[in-house]
Amino acid sequence: MAGPPAVIWEREVEGLLRYRELVPRLEEALGKFSSRDPAEVIQPVRATVPLQKHHGFMGLMPTYMENKGVLCTKFVCFYKREDGSNLPPTQATVVLLDPEYGNVKAVRKTLLNTGMRTAAVRPAKYHWFYIN
Repeated sequence: MAGPPAVIWEREVEGLLRYRELVPRLEEALGKFSSRDPAEVIQPVRATVPLQKHHGFMGLMPTYMENKGVLCTKFVCFYKREDGSNLPPTQATVVLLDPEYGNVKAVRKTLLNTGMRTAAVRPAKYHWFYIN
C-alpha cells in the first residue's frame, strides 16, 4: 500500500526552478506533444466546468507520458472577484498519480511555475517551430 502523498509547497519549488533549465525541458515536451506518439504524451483537450454560483470556472488538464511514467492533472480555478477582494482570482494545483495503481503520489500548488512555464514556453516555441 502506498503512503500518503507528498505535498509540495510553492516556496519549495521557487528555489528550484530556473529558466535556463525550464526552456530546454519545455522544448523537449513540445516536441513530444507534436510527435503525436501516444507513448510520449497523451494530453486531451482541456475540460472546463462552470462554477456559476461562485462566478468562476474550473479547468482540468490531464496528461499521461507513458515512457516517463508520468500521470498528472492540473486543476485551475478562475473567479471573477469584486474590486477590493482579498481572495485570489486564480488557484492552480497539480496532482501527480501513480499510472499503474492510480493513487495520488504528490500534490503541488502551482501558480508560480504556471507563470514561469507560460513565460518560458515562448522561446521554446520559437526554437521548436522556427529553428527545427
